[in-house]
Amino acid sequence: MQAKIKNWFSNFELLAEPITADGIKYWSVENFFQAQKTTNPEEQKYIASLNPAQAKLAGKKISLRCGWEHIKIAVMLKGLVIKFHPSGTWYKELMLTYGESLVEWNSWGDLFWGAPAVVTKDGKAIPTGDTGENYLGRLLMFVRNYYKMAETLVSPINELVSPEFLANLQKWLLSSHHFPANYKAKTYLEKYKNRVINNQTLPSQRIQIYIFGDRDTSITKLPTDAIARLNTIINLGAEIHISDARGIDRLVQEYLKQQCYERVTVWHINTAKIQNNLGFRTKSFKGSYIDMDKELCDMCHYGLAIGGNFYVKRNIKQMMGRVRIIQVEPEPTEMKTTT
Repeated sequence: MQAKIKNWFSNFELLAEPITADGIKYWSVENFFQAQKTTNPEEQKYIASLNPAQAKLAGKKISLRCGWEHIKIAVMLKGLVIKFHPSGTWYKELMLTYGESLVEWNSWGDLFWGAPAVVTKDGKAIPTGDTGENYLGRLLMFVRNYYKMAETLVSPINELVSPEFLANLQKWLLSSHHFPANYKAKTYLEKYKNRVINNQTLPSQRIQIYIFGDRDTSITKLPTDAIARLNTIINLGAEIHISDARGIDRLVQEYLKQQCYERVTVWHINTAKIQNNLGFRTKSFKGSYIDMDKELCDMCHYGLAIGGNFYVKRNIKQMMGRVRIIQVEPEPTEMKTTT
């Protein structure tokens, strides 16, 4: 019972343990969700027997239960809470995305659960910049950020509870300040336009890259070669690690922020106040900056060195053979003329 998976958080993913409702076992969130569209036990059993893609098609032909539109988000929340339970492997993957915006990019026109994109043959998404509600992505972020709350909210939904309970849960969720904002806003989705987004690779299997550079605050712009290399890293969907230092590190953060790239962790030592973080994940390190650099050099698969001062050369030596080096040319100074 396999289906083509294009996102690691796809509802088509088969579960290690089934979702059980009214004595019926469902081996994917998709099967569970589609079956809850009806109250007919025979139709539910039939959907449970299908693969996820077949279940999605069958869900369009069954006898739709009364008030489905008022409870479907609550039903989806239940399925996601079970899929991402802390005892399973998917929980870890979801938690590794903390700080990232999750969007269900799709090419089949589902503007309620996702947002529009061109999906390539290898499963990468290129957003069109058009609008979509992205309720699946927003539910995933809610489950990630407030798992205990989400689990408590859906705990009574062990069987087909009253429609009133489900409707009230959905109404509360959509009005809660804990629930992510409306991602239908065109200004939000436009920032991803024409970006290549890789949601196939599991967060735990992303390439880890350490970016470090000169700490000279007189440097005001990144070299062209560095920008080209950063764009390549972004298209790879890599996990970027960088320190809170000034100079090049700060400029790299600014560029990543402009590109709306969120797979970034800013490291700092725990004995000092963080110097620079433009809204990315923060990692506090117990030890000196020298120890922190060594930890990052050892941990990351590759490095990107921008510049050539003492700190950069020390890290290059520690990552020999795994680092790309980009020189920083001195910026021209204005010549003063006298009359």
